Amino acid sequence: MGFIHILFVVACFRCTVSYVTIKIDADKVLQKLDDQMFLGTAFDTLLLKNHWENFNSSSRSVQTLGRALSPSYFRIGGTTADFMVFQDGDTMSSKSMENHFNKIQNFSQRPYGKSNYDTFNLTAQMFDQLYSFTSTVGWDMIYNLNALLRQKDGSWNPSNALKLFNYVTKKNYKIRGWELGNEPDLYGEIKVSPEQMAADFRHLVQILANYPQFKNCIIMGPSVAGGISYFKRFFEAGAAKVVTTASFHHYYFGTPNFKEFISPDMMDSLIERIAEFKSTANVLASEAEVWLAETSTDWTGGQAGWTDRYLAGFLWLDKLGLSAKYGLDVVLRQCFYGFHFSLINHEDLKPNPDYWLTLLYKNLVGGKVLSATTDDSTGKVRVYAHCINHVRSPQYKPGAMTVYIMNLNTQAIELYLPQAGQDEFDVYLLESVPAGAVFSRDVSLNGVTLVMPDEEHLPDLKPQRQTGYIKMPSLTMAFIVLPTANATLCFN
Repeated sequence: MGFIHILFVVACFRCTVSYVTIKIDADKVLQKLDDQMFLGTAFDTLLLKNHWENFNSSSRSVQTLGRALSPSYFRIGGTTADFMVFQDGDTMSSKSMENHFNKIQNFSQRPYGKSNYDTFNLTAQMFDQLYSFTSTVGWDMIYNLNALLRQKDGSWNPSNALKLFNYVTKKNYKIRGWELGNEPDLYGEIKVSPEQMAADFRHLVQILANYPQFKNCIIMGPSVAGGISYFKRFFEAGAAKVVTTASFHHYYFGTPNFKEFISPDMMDSLIERIAEFKSTANVLASEAEVWLAETSTDWTGGQAGWTDRYLAGFLWLDKLGLSAKYGLDVVLRQCFYGFHFSLINHEDLKPNPDYWLTLLYKNLVGGKVLSATTDDSTGKVRVYAHCINHVRSPQYKPGAMTVYIMNLNTQAIELYLPQAGQDEFDVYLLESVPAGAVFSRDVSLNGVTLVMPDEEHLPDLKPQRQTGYIKMPSLTMAFIVLPTANATLCFN
């Protein structure tokens, strides 16, 4: 159907109206992704060390919130995964591991502080509870194995992993994937070279070959947090022969300020990082998918009143848009619960604003990515376009498209869809409650505050059906579905 022109009329104070034209090329698919599994989430192992904190895996409301995001990958991992020892009994002591990590003296490169890095046990009972929640909500678990268990010669010691594999086999648990180590490029005084880590992954896969149920498991690594060097050397050392998923992590900053949450430059900083990891993987691990396997805003675990508020949604939605546009296969949000950047609140387990944003994305955004360009020189009108997600939104006919938009301006804009003619389209406008209060925990959809009506149901996510102009207040986000776009590439 060629280029679709979307016209924005930007209203500003004491100035003439300016026009921003956005073109969507509906004749070319930039990327084709798995629209069911592209967006997943995670659970940080530090929460297991802290005895779940306030997380209640048996809560009906928590299960309802989780089930609504299904299907989804669910990564169990994080920095403390490299300090976690599985115990197939329920004892919390492990004499055989008492000297584990005695050599580790310096984790100053880590953001959370040295005191968090003591060995702890994951009991069989805890693993059962974790697996029960995962299966109840319909997610696929990817488990982060401890890579700092080392032999005298420096190679990985798989004895504890074997204990877990045997337990999983006995219980007939279905694990979708395995990951060895977390951010090995940031290990402290114990150095595990990328060449050694590649050898350790080969050893892991040799062991997994003895377990038929793990035959088609995802093998993810090296899950680096820094630059490209470790990642590159890891695959140059032959890891591509066994790793199915090349992974890296990304956070924007350590200490947030308001401007960074709505900065086009901050948002665009992700492009270069995606490009370097994608291009390296394409050369050295061409058969592997590339995942953003741990990501959020703030690498210190988030800041209360900032990263758990409406304001944080701009960076999150833009990250999803760029990740899809530039061809990442999966994005795993850190995390479903825990810290101050989670999808559900750390204290009361109620949805944070990013939960609703994530749910709308899962429901409306399909796997075919289309090109959306704009002549807006400020970069403050961020726009992405996809075919609709037919599986999760069957009410829309084939050919429909979803456009998602962020207005980063401090003034309202009016959106006009001239190609729609007299046809109706659906608007899902997300605003803070009260309007303009971007540090609020409450969010509205088309003016209706989003609240669970009870423990077993989510509110109806009803669009505003309309024609003509669409007003987007300042600092708001919207998903717009064009039911009659009849984009040829969106029919299949």
